[in-house]
Amino acid sequence: MQRRSLIALGLLPLLGAAPAQGRTMASGRPFDQRAMTAASTRFPLGSRVRVTDLATRKSVLVTITDVTIPNSRVLIDLSHAAGRALGIEEKGRARVEVVPVGFDRGQARRRHGQGRGG
Repeated sequence: MQRRSLIALGLLPLLGAAPAQGRTMASGRPFDQRAMTAASTRFPLGSRVRVTDLATRKSVLVTITDVTIPNSRVLIDLSHAAGRALGIEEKGRARVEVVPVGFDRGQARRRHGQGRGG
């Protein structure tokens, strides 16, 4: 598994004022800012990744349930809960390392008729 370390991490609620329960994510589930989830274009939906703040060495385990803007410099956008757990909710951005640790098939998108229930 490949480690990725890039510039920034933004918090989903800061980018779109999404309610705690509201818009539908790419995974097909409603967004919940209290869940330990994230968005990324560099990791497949359903990926479980460990995100580590390089300054503090704090880390969290999140599931990729949504996608970010293609060609963005942002490697990963964390939910509010994940950002709070890392201690970056006030800053909004941090240099992080993201390491894939597994896959959660239940969170994978049934996007193009794939997976259970189409």
